[in-house]
Amino acid sequence: MMDTNQYLDLFLEESREHLQNMDKGLLDLEQSHDNLEVVNEIFRSAHTLKGMAGSMGFDTMMELTHQLENILDAIRNNETMIDGTIIDTLFSAADQLEKMVDRIAGGGRDDVDISKIMTELKQVMGEQERYPSQSTTTEIHPSDDFLSDVIEQAKDQGFNVWQIEVILSKECVLKVARAYMVFQIVEQLGEIIETIPVVEVIEEGEFDSTFAIKLITKNDARDIQAKLMGVSEVDSIHVSALDKESIGLGLEEAASQQVTYQNQMATSAVTSKTKAKSANRTIRVSTQRLDELMNLFEEFIINKGRIEMIARRLKDQELNETVEEVERTSGDLQDIILNLRMEPIEQVFNRFPKMVRSVSKDLGKKINLEMVGVDTELDRNVIDEIGDPLVHLIRNSMDHGIELPEKRRDANKDEIGRIMLRAYHSGNHVFIEIEDDGSGINCNKIASKAVEKGLISIEEVELLSNKEVYELMFHSGFSTADKVSDISGRGVGLDVVKNKIESLGGTVDVDSEEGRGSIFTIKLPLTLSIISSMLVNVQEETYALPLNSIVETALVTEDSLMKANGEEMYEYRGRMIPFRRLQQVLQVSGDGIQHNKYIPTIIVQNDKEMACFAVDRFIGQQEIVIKSLGNYLGDVHSIAGATILGNGQVALILDCMSMIS
Repeated sequence: MMDTNQYLDLFLEESREHLQNMDKGLLDLEQSHDNLEVVNEIFRSAHTLKGMAGSMGFDTMMELTHQLENILDAIRNNETMIDGTIIDTLFSAADQLEKMVDRIAGGGRDDVDISKIMTELKQVMGEQERYPSQSTTTEIHPSDDFLSDVIEQAKDQGFNVWQIEVILSKECVLKVARAYMVFQIVEQLGEIIETIPVVEVIEEGEFDSTFAIKLITKNDARDIQAKLMGVSEVDSIHVSALDKESIGLGLEEAASQQVTYQNQMATSAVTSKTKAKSANRTIRVSTQRLDELMNLFEEFIINKGRIEMIARRLKDQELNETVEEVERTSGDLQDIILNLRMEPIEQVFNRFPKMVRSVSKDLGKKINLEMVGVDTELDRNVIDEIGDPLVHLIRNSMDHGIELPEKRRDANKDEIGRIMLRAYHSGNHVFIEIEDDGSGINCNKIASKAVEKGLISIEEVELLSNKEVYELMFHSGFSTADKVSDISGRGVGLDVVKNKIESLGGTVDVDSEEGRGSIFTIKLPLTLSIISSMLVNVQEETYALPLNSIVETALVTEDSLMKANGEEMYEYRGRMIPFRRLQQVLQVSGDGIQHNKYIPTIIVQNDKEMACFAVDRFIGQQEIVIKSLGNYLGDVHSIAGATILGNGQVALILDCMSMIS
């Protein structure tokens, strides 16, 4: 028996893509019941899933997708009318398929109990057992005499009649899925008059690696070949002219008939094939290999820094020129490697429409989710981690942000609430916004609960701005919910959301207007591993500050400093900002360096807050590799990680965000 374990990752990846397409199609179908194009898209995804499941030996999954095909086929043949019950049942079936895929990904089998959903699907069908559409599963194998007449008529009307031999890669395990992709393309080119073997055999995967299609079309052979070579795991495509003499021939006999034709078009066919392959050549690479590549590049960056230090010390012109060339090359290489790790945030966003539909039904609310900027790209590691915080914030907005339809009508609002999920680039960061048009955040309720929990005194509440009150929601265990909800509570778990986002090097901010809605803004770095930094000395210690946090560097005098409430302040462009000495902030031992007149300082900014930090000496800008402090040290205040410098010294990376707050 064939070992399918080596194809499991491919199966899981493609299954999730098809399930995602099904979810999207069902959401569209719910809005437009008469959209047969969407029905066909869902059918194709279900059909491909069935073929892949059968190839991998997942019989339960194949059985469920087969029943899905029956319903979808009845819908597109106008034998079953779409209503809310059918949509709900199809969503339930898709949920079961997702559970199967998750179990398989976890090392299990597709042994999910589908008796309930199968009963529901059959009830929707009116207990009628049916099979998929005749247009895709009918045994296409007409008589030779009939074919002869069809071919003559087609040629008289100016059509081409081709026999297309498709040879799949010997390593291809998902043969049915690949064959179906070929049929999808061919059906768009013309009319299929016969297949070898018959379609039923191809659908069951009962063929080795080769099958043939006889096609009537206006397209020429090169066009057909170019289109089909774009299908993954198709090894080769042979197109030959079909006439009376070759009607009844099998694949091997037909192959001998196509030699003359192929010799006539040898040059153009090879060129066409080469172009088709080069235009569509892509490979799937595991994230583990990308991580290994990144680790090697990080070591290269560290060694590059060492070479730069040696070049500065030796002052050799030829060596300096070589270092400059390495710097340019490494910059290009870094861009390529980082882009390899970038993925569109769409794959995270696409899981939310279905969730919003389900949760809004549970809450008895009407909610539309709008998504903008789905093609915004993020580092793969960030993509993997950002999903759960976004789930919490969206569910939070649905539960305690958007009001019930009757309350919205009383407030002269549209009874359908709106949640906007938006992503965009700005500088070296990605911003994700979750905005709702709900009831907003009640500042008095937040403040009262904070006083009740002892987080702040009544006197201090009077001095807080609305924004500072909102920040209280991010304290551990803080909640204003009147009762515990299994969906969310305004504030429940927001500390976890904040901690997760900060662990990714980002920040989360909230703003609101009572009665009008709220907006949560997440700010994330484009990549996590390599950053540009400013290296400074504090006593004998070297520290790195991320450049994206630095506004500018400056030299200030002691006379220019002022005091307010016992804290040193510095006037920066007409604004008073805190002045802090890094030696004291980081508790670095030593007597301190006596500056003749000017103190080297770095002005940093965290959103709207700014501060001025005094250092002992500027070293200069340098790209550094962020290394985690590990579980042994854990989270250390004001320290974001560490890096290895060119001389082998370890330098700590300062967290400017936490030092300002």
